[in-house]
Amino acid sequence: GLGARQYVRLDLGADNRLVDVLGSITQLPHPAGSVDLLVCYHVLEHVPDDLAAMREIARVLSDDGVALVQVPWRPGTVTDEDPDAPEDERLRRFGQADHVRYYGDDFEDRLVSCGLSLQRITPRSLLGEHMVTWLHLVADEPVWILRRSDSPSVVAPVPDAEPSGLELTLEAMLAELTLV
Repeated sequence: GLGARQYVRLDLGADNRLVDVLGSITQLPHPAGSVDLLVCYHVLEHVPDDLAAMREIARVLSDDGVALVQVPWRPGTVTDEDPDAPEDERLRRFGQADHVRYYGDDFEDRLVSCGLSLQRITPRSLLGEHMVTWLHLVADEPVWILRRSDSPSVVAPVPDAEPSGLELTLEAMLAELTLV
């Protein structure tokens, strides 16, 4: 629906996923400024050099490009990482044997240091409580919206306020959908 000129699925090829390009997020095979939308969900916690990956995201994003990023995140802590930890310790500390870190409050500083401006949103802040429940989403699981920037910054999360037009529209749609 976005009128994409090209859709490219990239992965290391460590499993049987259907991909278009075998590659690494630390060395993306795309020209600088060539990507309009990059989706990177639950990838960075697997990458030993996550800063190289973040710099690559910034490099390939077009001037109007946006990246959507999601990582395991524990607010109120600093990032816990150890790419050399044995598998059983990674499982205990990071929740999966193939994770090398669990991000904390400094995640956003890492992104900014790599030339990315960001805004953190949650399903609840975007869709409202009722739609989140109906769609069975994790209400407060953050998603970071990133843009390449010469003066990177963090845009403060939108505080809870009056429902947006989108939320009111979704509420009305949900009411119609759930009529018995």
